[in-house]
Amino acid sequence: MVKGHLFGRRRSAALLLAGAVLLGAVPAAAEEVKIDNFTFDPPEITVKAGTTITWTNDDDIPHTVVAKELQFRSKALDSEDKFSFTFTTPGVYDYFCSLHPHMVGKVIVRSQTGDSPPTGDSRQSGQDPPTGDSRPTGESPHAGHALHSGDGPKTGTN
Repeated sequence: MVKGHLFGRRRSAALLLAGAVLLGAVPAAAEEVKIDNFTFDPPEITVKAGTTITWTNDDDIPHTVVAKELQFRSKALDSEDKFSFTFTTPGVYDYFCSLHPHMVGKVIVRSQTGDSPPTGDSRQSGQDPPTGDSRPTGESPHAGHALHSGDGPKTGTN
């Protein structure tokens, strides 16, 4: 009887874990990019869709993180401030510091299955440039959003 009871508990735990995975309860991946000495480190990063990247300003002067195609844009980040963005759409995202345009970086976003992103612009052909909301139609309002941390009030639209 004890052996059957233990098997039932293990089976229940396995079913709960499988259900959580199927429902997407597993946390999204997270990556970090450091800003220091007028560089982004690493200068290029490859992630899967759904990954959140956090940039941290470890320099002693302000910097920004701005996508060339304006899919995301941080406020001026003082020392130790952070900016995060969740990449939901596969593609290539070139970015730079608007205060120091020679500072450049690149994010390559692959699909969840690891397929290569489309070449060139991360927007689908025939679309107009982004207007502040980079989510494809029908996508969750919480996907592809930016987060700031540091002193003072922050919004995802800076």
